[in-house]
Amino acid sequence: MRVGLVACTLMVVGLITLVLLPDTGYAQQVPTPTPTSIPLSTPCPVDVDKWANPVNLVLGDTAQVQMVFRPRCQPVTEPLAIMLVIDHSTSFDDSPSGPLTKAKAAANAIINRLNASIDRLGITSFSLGTQNFEHLSAEFDLTRTIVNGLRSDIPGSRGGDAFGLAVEELKGPNRDVRQRPIIVVMSDGGFDDPGAMSTIAGQARLAGIEVYGLYAAGIAVGNSSTNVAGLATAPDYFMNLDTMGGAPAGNMIIDRSRRTLTRSIRSATIQDTLSSLVQFVPGSGTPPAQVNGSVLRWDTGPVATNGITLTYSVRPLVGGLIPVSDQASVTYTDNFTITGQAIFPVPLLNVITPTPTQTLTPTQTPTRTLTPTVTRTSTPTQTLTPTLTPTVTRTPTPTSTVTMTWTPTATSTPTSTRTPTATYTPTPTPTQTLTPTLTATRTATATATHTPTATFTPTSTRTHTPTHTPTATVTPTDTATPTLTPTHTITPSPSPTPIIHWVFLPYVVTTNNFSR
Repeated sequence: MRVGLVACTLMVVGLITLVLLPDTGYAQQVPTPTPTSIPLSTPCPVDVDKWANPVNLVLGDTAQVQMVFRPRCQPVTEPLAIMLVIDHSTSFDDSPSGPLTKAKAAANAIINRLNASIDRLGITSFSLGTQNFEHLSAEFDLTRTIVNGLRSDIPGSRGGDAFGLAVEELKGPNRDVRQRPIIVVMSDGGFDDPGAMSTIAGQARLAGIEVYGLYAAGIAVGNSSTNVAGLATAPDYFMNLDTMGGAPAGNMIIDRSRRTLTRSIRSATIQDTLSSLVQFVPGSGTPPAQVNGSVLRWDTGPVATNGITLTYSVRPLVGGLIPVSDQASVTYTDNFTITGQAIFPVPLLNVITPTPTQTLTPTQTPTRTLTPTVTRTSTPTQTLTPTLTPTVTRTPTPTSTVTMTWTPTATSTPTSTRTPTATYTPTPTPTQTLTPTLTATRTATATATHTPTATFTPTSTRTHTPTHTPTATVTPTDTATPTLTPTHTITPSPSPTPIIHWVFLPYVVTTNNFSR
């Protein structure tokens, strides 16, 4: 499109010698500009941090989380949007020392001082109506080419339409609202439409657009510095190129327009999406957070240079190394309406789960209570030992002529002792053998000892056989019947005519009743 405009201009210059075009209607032939977006500049840098305390905790405890958001905005240079409006009629001569040459020097000084990353530049030119029109853009080289290619070879100085296009361009979408709008008009003041120029200047002031008037005397009659000064926003916005020179005037415009501004965060939204492994502790947010399920949100106003700190508490739901959040971010806007975003780091919690030993301690108590049960089971076995003790206790047998041992069948231990009375009836019987028969059957381990003692002193040749008939009653705890079995059989040898002295000793039968 831009190439087409240049070509169209050259064609008009060629045809102007044959046909004199009227002043009206030419501006309508300029194509309608297509809005283009201006790239946003870099967002204000910020620092973000996030941590938890304590990091190591036991399952069931809580940890406090802190989030820090601190802007690092630096002072910035105010961006500019400048439209150049340049007269190149035949009176605005382009000779080496002519007014158009001075205007080109001022325009190039302005272009050289602009920053394509934040500034925008456009141009319109006029003679017999609008000749060139370039939208605001960062293509400064294209604008420079148009400026250096201007020639004062078309009569007429009708600048109203060109001035109006510049105003509308600065009010349109090609200018970012953060850019300071400026129009620089360069002419000798010999306008064919001074009323239109003055009206449009008033519209520019109402739109907040600053207008600089740069005057240079032309070669034709009708030059008027007053007309150019009347377009300027203020008296100090008017400059005489004949006295100042073109480049100094251009530099002065940039120096006066370019201001250093303080940059700051106008608003911010911090959002933290908690992990499903932790639980937010209600009411723990400082300042209070907007809670929507697992999402915490804080909306702030202007943020000071020292930043803000947010805190809240969480309770882990599982053990192990777990994250506090799935994601946490801040979206902010500075005072130039530039939006930025930053992501917070995600702290981890080392959650210690109690060991199984500690958990099972209460359940070990029933195990310990089984010990008495084992003791009661072994008690009957152990009590058999004292019961059987009497079986190994034997009464020493004194030395006697006759020893008889009997064993009751009862397994119990009798507690009483009976002393039966033995009756001996001596019957002298010649050649008679004393054969007592005692039978005892051992049916238990307990042993009772019966020891009768008799002393024989032979005094005659006759043989006397004493009859020993003991009577003993044994009462065992069971129904067994004791049977006496003699352990010894004594047969005394007859002696001729002995003299017998009978000594009667008490016959003692000791009965041990065993209790089973």
